[in-house]
Formats: sequence, C-alpha cells, structure tokens
Amino acid sequence: MRGTTSIALWATVGVLLIAGTSFGINRWLVQQAVEAGKPKADSIAAAQHAASAPEEDPQVEARRKQLSNLLDTVEVKLRTTPTDSMLVISAANLAYDLGDFEKAERYYSTFLEKIDPKNAQVTIDYGFVLFQLGKVDEGIAKVEGVVKRQPTNQTALYNLGIMHIRSNKPESALEWMKRCQQADPSSDVGKRAAAVIETLQHSS
Repeated sequence: MRGTTSIALWATVGVLLIAGTSFGINRWLVQQAVEAGKPKADSIAAAQHAASAPEEDPQVEARRKQLSNLLDTVEVKLRTTPTDSMLVISAANLAYDLGDFEKAERYYSTFLEKIDPKNAQVTIDYGFVLFQLGKVDEGIAKVEGVVKRQPTNQTALYNLGIMHIRSNKPESALEWMKRCQQADPSSDVGKRAAAVIETLQHSS
C-alpha cells in the first residue's frame, strides 16, 4: 500500500526539489525560464525525459549534446582555475542535468570542501545527489545539517519532505512539509508544501 501511495503522491504532487543554487549557468539550457530559487522540477523532469526518450529523438539528442559540450567547455576552463566558484558549481549542475551524478557529486563536494563549506544552497543540492546515488542516509543527513543551522530554511525542509516521500516514509514527509509550510505559509515554497500536505493527508 505504501508503494502505491508513494507513486500516487509523485503523480499528484508533480514536483521534486526546490532549486538551491543561484549561480550563473545553472540549468538554463534545459529550462531557460528557471530562475534562482524556483522549483528544480522542470529541469529534473527534462533530464528524466531525456534519459527515457528514444535516442533518435533529435530534440533530446540536441539538448544532451548542448549540455555535454557546455560541460566540456567548463571542465577545460577548470584545468587552469580549479577553484573558480562559478565554474565548479556550473560543472556540478550540468553533470546533474546529464544524469552523471558521480561527477556532480565530485564537483559539489569540491565546492563545499575548497570554496564555501557552509553554503547551504549547495549543500542541499549535494545532499540530493548523494540521495540519487543510493547514499540515502548520508544525503538526508547533509540536508538535515542545513536545517540544524537554519531551522526555517524552506528549501531544505521541503527537500527533506520529498526525500522522505521517495523513501516511502509519508509520515516523516508530512512532518517536514508541515515545518516547511509553517516557516512561511505565504512563500511559493510554503504554498507548494501546503499542496503536498493535502496530498499526503488524503493518501493516508
């Protein structure tokens, strides 16, 4: 029953994560309308579509080629300036959109270790990449660490709710979403959390 509930929640909620990064390139090639702090769902959905669509789809292949070429360009520049914050985070985001989570993990980790260890936004993205790689507990712990430092960080609270939904833990997800919504009910993230709460409560 929980498995069915989880699938239904994903279909109904229609969102995954909230973007944490607010750096230059971000995911503009995947979804040019995505702005800093807006939901990451569009770009993730695009990446997932690219992964599942037929290889002969010219639009999908063109998008992947653009992303790959851009990542190659960024990585070439990183050889001479390996700790350039814009380049490192851009490489991480591009690798993520290409589904190369191992590479994304490496770049996010580099950013946090060598550039800005306390950057909450990047830590949130890093935590989700770990989650994607099957390092579920470690990924959740990273995002929980952000909440410990910033108890009302709605991005972190919301993402924890989603990670618990994906882990088939709707009760825990509900608690995180309630905390997110209560932090600022009028914000975009707060409104999205309220929608997830309603879905979770009706699915229980």
